[in-house]
Parts: sequence; C-alpha cells; structure tokens
Amino acid sequence: MILNRNVYLVAKRSARMKTNSCKFLSTALPKTFDLESKVPRLQIPPLHQTVDRYLKSVEPWLSKSQFEATTKAAKEFVSPGGLGQVLQQRLQQLDASEKYSWLEKIWLNKAYLEFREPCFLNVNWYASLSEPHNAVLPRPNQALSYQSSEFQLVRASELIANILDFNDRLNSQEIPPDMGKDGAPLCMNQFKYQFGTTRIPKLGIDEVVSKYPNYTRHISVMYKDQVGKVNVYGTDGKRLSKSAIRASLKQLVDKIDSIQEKQPAVGVFTAMNRDFWATARSEMISLSKKNASNMEIIESSLFNVCLDVLADPKMGFDLDYRSNMFLKGDSGNNRWFDKAIQLIVTSSGHAGLNCEHTPVDANTTGRIISEALLSENGPNAYKENEDIGSQSYEPVELLEWELDTKLKEKLMEAKTKTGEFANSVNLETLDMTEFGGDKIKSLKLSPDSFVQMSIQLAYYKLHKTPCPTYEAAATRSFMHGRTECVRVCSNESVAFTKAMENPSMLKENKRMALEAALNSHKTYMGWGLVGQGVDRHLLGLKCQMEQGESDRATLFSDPAFGMSYNYKLSTSNVSPARLFRGGFAPVVHDGYGIAYGIDKNVMRFAISTWKNSECDLGRFKGTLGESVEEIIKLRE
Repeated sequence: MILNRNVYLVAKRSARMKTNSCKFLSTALPKTFDLESKVPRLQIPPLHQTVDRYLKSVEPWLSKSQFEATTKAAKEFVSPGGLGQVLQQRLQQLDASEKYSWLEKIWLNKAYLEFREPCFLNVNWYASLSEPHNAVLPRPNQALSYQSSEFQLVRASELIANILDFNDRLNSQEIPPDMGKDGAPLCMNQFKYQFGTTRIPKLGIDEVVSKYPNYTRHISVMYKDQVGKVNVYGTDGKRLSKSAIRASLKQLVDKIDSIQEKQPAVGVFTAMNRDFWATARSEMISLSKKNASNMEIIESSLFNVCLDVLADPKMGFDLDYRSNMFLKGDSGNNRWFDKAIQLIVTSSGHAGLNCEHTPVDANTTGRIISEALLSENGPNAYKENEDIGSQSYEPVELLEWELDTKLKEKLMEAKTKTGEFANSVNLETLDMTEFGGDKIKSLKLSPDSFVQMSIQLAYYKLHKTPCPTYEAAATRSFMHGRTECVRVCSNESVAFTKAMENPSMLKENKRMALEAALNSHKTYMGWGLVGQGVDRHLLGLKCQMEQGESDRATLFSDPAFGMSYNYKLSTSNVSPARLFRGGFAPVVHDGYGIAYGIDKNVMRFAISTWKNSECDLGRFKGTLGESVEEIIKLRE
C-alpha cells in the first residue's frame, strides 16, 4: 500500500451528526457546497520549519552518527543557494497557478495514480458494517452452501435504497456541509467523487472518471463472479422501491444460478498490477464492442454491489472471517476493485464495504454509509407499507464477455497471482471491552494519544526498537484537502517506552515520561491538522526537482529520508466504530496495519500483517492489551 491514505472516520446522526473530527449540521440551512468559498487554501509551510520538524521526527530511531550525517545533509539543503530554497520557490510558483491547492494534483498522482502495484490490498480499504437492531428480520434458518438467501437480498435492497437516497440528496445539495469543531466549514469537494466513480487503469498512470451531479440510473451487481446491470431508477427518474430493487436482485441471482456455463470472471483483473490490468482492459475493448459496452456499464455505475455466497453461512457470524472476506474477497473474486464504493452483502446477511481509496478519504464514504445504516435502523426500515418509490423495474442485464486465447491465459495468470497475494495477508480483530473513551478521559488523557502510546509501547516490547509511525490527520479544513501525516514516534515516545520497560524506574518518573509523550503526540497532531506537518511539504518539494539536480538534493539522497517513510506502524483512528469498523493491509512488508475505534466503553482494533515477515500478529495483539492495561494502571 502506498503511504498515507488510511483515514477512517465514522458519522453518527442524531440532532447533530459528529465524528471525532467534525460535526454534521442537521438543519437544512446552507446547501452542500454553499460554504466552499469560506474554506481557506492550504498554505505552504516555511522551509526551515519543515526541515527542523523532519529532523525531530527521524532522531528517535537513528544512531548518533546517522543523525549527525542527516543533520548535515539537511543544513546543506536549506542553506542560502541550496536546492531547498530553489524548490520552495518553484512550489510557491505552482501554488500561484493552481486554483485550489498546490498539493491536490501532486498527492493524487504520486500517492495513487502513478502507483503500479495492485490497488487490491495496497490501496483499497474495507469496513464491516453493524447489523440492524430495530427491525425483526428473517435470518436464513437453513441457507444453502454457496447459495443466495432471501435475507441477503432483503438487506441488500434496503442498504442500496438508502445509499441511493444519499445520492439524490447530494444531487440536489440537500446534504448539510460538514463543520469543524471550531464551527468553520470543511471542504465538501470529495463528495463529488463517490457516485459513478471508477479508477481506470492506464499504462504508466491511471485516471479517475466521475461526474457530479450524477443521475445515472443503474448499479452494477456481482454474484458468483458474474456481473449484471441493474437499473435502480424508473424512467420517471424516481428511485425504485425497495421491493422493486429486491425483485431485480432476485431476477439477476436466478438468472446466474440457471446458466450452465458461467461467464469469465474478469473482475479478478482489477486485483492485478495496474499496467497488467491496463493492457488486458485495452485488449478486451479492442476485441469486441460487447466488451467495450460492458466496461462502460460497470465503470459508469453509481456503485458496485457484491452478493457473496458462503460455503457455510454460519461462517459469516465470525467477525474475523467476514473481515477478511470484506478486505480480500475469496482470493480477490466477486469484486471490481476499481469502484469507489463496493457494498458487500453475504448470504448470512452480514454487510461490509471494499472501497478504492484514490478519489476520496474514508471519512467521506463513512458519512454516506453511516447515514444508510442509521436509516436501516429507522422507524420505516423493512416495512412494506412504507415502501416508497417506483414499483416498475426493468429486466436486469447479465454481462457477457468475449475473450480470446491470449486473454484467457492472462485471466488464469491473474487468478493464480491474486490468490497467492490474498493469502499473504493476516488480519485479525481485537475488542477491549473492559474500558473505553470514558475511562481514558476520567484519567485526564487524550483517547487518541493514549491509544497511540499503547501501540508504541507494544511495538517496543516486541521488537526492542522504535520505528517510523504513521497516523493520518484529516485536512478538509482547507480547499480540496485530504490528509497529512502525523509522525507519532518521537524522542518523548521512545523515552516513555524505555521507561516502561525499565523495572528500576520509579512509577512517578514513568508517569512523567508518559505525560511528555502524550503532549508530544498532541503537538504533532496539531501540526498535521493545520497542514503544517512534514510529509506533504517534502513530497511537494521533491516533485519540483528537475533533471540533473539529484547531486544537490542532499536531504532526499540521505539514507534517513527513505528510512523515514518505512512506516512499520501505519495507524488510523476510526472512532467510534459503532456503525462500522474498518481496516487495511500494512504499508510495508515488515509492518503492521492498525485501525482502531474508541467508543465510550470499548476499544476496537483491526490489525494486519504480511505473512512471512518479522511481525507476529498474535503476539502483537496480546502485547497491545498488556500495554493498554499498564498505562491505565500507571495513571490510576
């Protein structure tokens, strides 16, 4: 996975909607994009400030001699006449020419579109959705192996309708703007890149296709690796009723179950290397008009729905099992990983997401899905007499593909490689039900900083060394803002972990070390939230280099620079994780991917590692629990 793309926030709507970083107005005052002109531009940080903060961030895990060499390289870089001054000036010129942000295109291209490895596991994130609790639903008593169930289609139609309702309100700008804790508006631009959005593979660099407002009438639906076009709006433009959507899904399922020879499972191509997929896609389109039409249907669909069938529907009740299904599919099958939104519903009735990260960060998708889940638990959910919308639905279309021998061979290669790649990731969940945010706050601690220091301590306990650590900070308080990196590992956090592992250290001294580490983290987070971190500015500077300037790029050629992006701990706060809990694969081979949600009385984690690495997922889970308890006891 490329660096710095794991932001998972969830929305909760009551009289006011809020997350750990923003509040959602419930009153219909300004329209969705009415306040965009009030959102400020992202400023370019001062050069010396960024380099000083960079040095501060690398010192904890460098040797004394390494840090001296890095400091020398940094000073040469920022010195008068040094390359840093030249690059800063070019970046300022770029800023003056960009309408919204100097960072927007750089981040989109460098972090995503130019990345050639599979989006599958490297880019896409998953979420496991909460189950409906206000409605009495018919669970499948004897659901058949590898077969759809009535409950699956009932729930899928409910969630589809609710997501479509959000798109309808977005088209008419009835979605209230998000507001920050300070009352200032947040940028809503990302919402324009959710519906009908697909990442298209191209040689060298991909592209994103999308449009707003989006009045497309269909979604794409996958079942047993087959793809169907399902119209979800009537000819009058009104959303189909939930019962009509359900009938359409049932029609597609029955059609697929009845055919003797299945269509090629071309969706697995989307799990491959981007250039491999780009070549295969181009060959498919050139081979037949039918293939070209199919691609247009899928890529323009509002979103993709995956109806998963299980060997044993009871397996869906295991959180770890279905979390792996939502992250990886069945070895990458029954998915179209290029779609910005994929809703997954299993034959056991459980639901999840798999979303392509390029166009938006997960807090945007989180709001859409959270509102859909809240509606699912509303007074009119699953009630036939409240089933509004058009009752007239059109026949579904099963997409048929034409592949020649060369493409069939590529498809077989894709299936083999994707299966191997899927099996290379471990993912497990962890719930700490003894305490949560309320307990942490009662100890006068910041919940997020508390969890981050618990992760630092757990890693140090296991690996006996600190490491570069990534935490995402949302920057939607700026025009077209995405994220900034919070470099969690600090001199203070290292001093704290060493103190905790020193049996001769007095408890009071350990408390003081914890306080310093927590304050350091809050400072780093503060920098990130206002766009004054390290990573994005250095990326912008590096992208201004011209041919022949590498010899002067002392900061970038210094070994510590590459080491500093080797984020062995990639973390993301998904609080409160009541409506859904998300996760992702690690960003480096010998690292951990850690998503966590802090609720009032529970903390929830999704932890991943690559197999055949130095990381031990089972031991890390146990050590993390120990670390949490040790810090709690330290403050009690």
